[in-house]
Amino acid sequence: MSDGARAAATPPGEGGTLKEGGEQQQQLQAKTEGHAAAAASEGSLREFGEIVAPLEKASGKPLGGPGLERCRTAFQENPHGFRVCATDALQRALSPLGLLIRMVSDGDHRDVAPAAAPSSTKFHRAEGWVRNAGWQLELDSFNADLAHRDLDDLERQRLTRLYEQLRADAGEGAQ
Repeated sequence: MSDGARAAATPPGEGGTLKEGGEQQQQLQAKTEGHAAAAASEGSLREFGEIVAPLEKASGKPLGGPGLERCRTAFQENPHGFRVCATDALQRALSPLGLLIRMVSDGDHRDVAPAAAPSSTKFHRAEGWVRNAGWQLELDSFNADLAHRDLDDLERQRLTRLYEQLRADAGEGAQ
């Protein structure tokens, strides 16, 4: 019997050379890793869907097109930051999907510290101050107050953008 005929007659996983066995092992390992990655990806997709669903309901339309890709990328970069932006958009906008896409495009999700960061409590207090009273100050007074708070540069930038947005929204409402 020729070597080719012997190989064809040998059941898979039996016989063969050491090299073939090593290749089979590598293929099996790659397949197993692929399944693990797919399972993790399914969990991430589920979490992404849970975050986006209330915004889709409030907007009356599904997230799609380039906005969907931007949001998925933002979620992969910083899931906690994306969730914070989505919650903020849902609370602030009549069209929360539009605001979320805008926030993600502006990189707001990157500015959010991880949930366990020690300065997150200080940031949230400062954010509350900006939303309740700080936005009413003139820019010089706002910056002076912000400078006295124990925040990092990214947090100050995010609060300054929030200040500018709230000022702009108040200006639109007055017209």
